[in-house]
Amino acid sequence: AQIIEKPSINNILKQRYRAGLEIYRSQVFLNLCKSVLSYMRVMS
Repeated sequence: AQIIEKPSINNILKQRYRAGLEIYRSQVFLNLCKSVLSYMRVMS
C-alpha cells in the first residue's frame, strides 16, 4: 500500500465538502418549495 500524499487528502476533503454543500442547498430548496406550497394552500 502506498502512502497517501497530503494534497490528495485535501482534494478528497474538498470533494466531500462540495458534495455536502450541494445536498444542503437541495434540501433547503425542497423545504422552501414545501413551505410555499403549504402557504398557497392556506391562502386558497
